[in-house]
Amino acid sequence: MPTLDQIKTTVNNRLAILWPKVQAKQDAHFAAHGSYWQGLISHGTIPADGVESLPTIGAKAPTDQPDPWPAQWLNDSYPMAVKFDVYNGPLGRGYVATLYVMVVGRLFSRAVHGGDGQETWRTHAWKDITPP
Repeated sequence: MPTLDQIKTTVNNRLAILWPKVQAKQDAHFAAHGSYWQGLISHGTIPADGVESLPTIGAKAPTDQPDPWPAQWLNDSYPMAVKFDVYNGPLGRGYVATLYVMVVGRLFSRAVHGGDGQETWRTHAWKDITPP
């Protein structure tokens, strides 16, 4: 089984490849709708211990936004679950991708901010968020 650091590295590398596609999707959605795209969490069960799995979200979308996950994103396996939150605050509009992995029964996340909003504090490094 890979170590926590190996899993983090794998997920970080995967995100580096996906991030330009995320930004293009978000920019296109913003141009068409005046808001960024919001995506429910990709997996019903968080991928564990570095094992990749297909997203289980299917065509589900937030109740206030009818745009589901892009079909091409649902055909790849991932070692992490991902969700996209959006905001519209006094410093602009933006989105946050939050990634989740389970490692030896512990839940870890990291978040990456995007968009035109200046709320960059929303980005955070990997941290253990396992409930006590």
